Amino acid sequence: MNNTYFVLGSGRCGSSTVSSSSISSSSSSSSSASSSSSSGVTLTAPDGVVAIGGDKEITISWNDVPGVTDYNIYYGKSSGVTVDNGTLISVTGATTYTHTGIDCATTYYYIITSTNEGIEGEASEEVYATARLDALSVEYLKMLRSLLPKGEAWTRM
Repeated sequence: MNNTYFVLGSGRCGSSTVSSSSISSSSSSSSSASSSSSSGVTLTAPDGVVAIGGDKEITISWNDVPGVTDYNIYYGKSSGVTVDNGTLISVTGATTYTHTGIDCATTYYYIITSTNEGIEGEASEEVYATARLDALSVEYLKMLRSLLPKGEAWTRM
C-alpha cells in the first residue's frame, strides 16, 4: 500500500542566502564616495558587506573603515533601503552584527554607513538574507518523521 503524507514545512523556513546587489535608489553610492569628519577621518562607504541567514537571525559583516569605530545599519523588508526609509541599528566597535528576533522566512535588506563625530558617510551596497527556521522547529519535524511507518517517505508537494 502506498500512503502519501503531507508536510506543512520542509525543515527550514527559508534558505540561507548570501548575496549582494546595488541599491537602486538615488542615495546609492560607489566605493569611491566619501565624507570627512572634523578630525580628518574620511568616511567612505563600508565595503565587503555580507549578510548570512541563520536560525531566526541574520549576521551582517563588513570591512573596517580606517579611523572609524561607529557604524549605522539600516534595514527593511523590501529592496531599496536608504538612510531615510530604513530602520536604524547603531553599532560601536565592531564590524559584525547579528540581527536577532526577526521573522522567519522573511528576507531582510541592509545597508551600512560609517559615522564619526555625528557625521555619517555614504551608504554601502545593499545586501540581503533570509532567516531559517529555529532549531526547535527542526527537531519537531524530525520527531514527525519518526512517526512515519517504516519504509514510508515524505512526499514533497
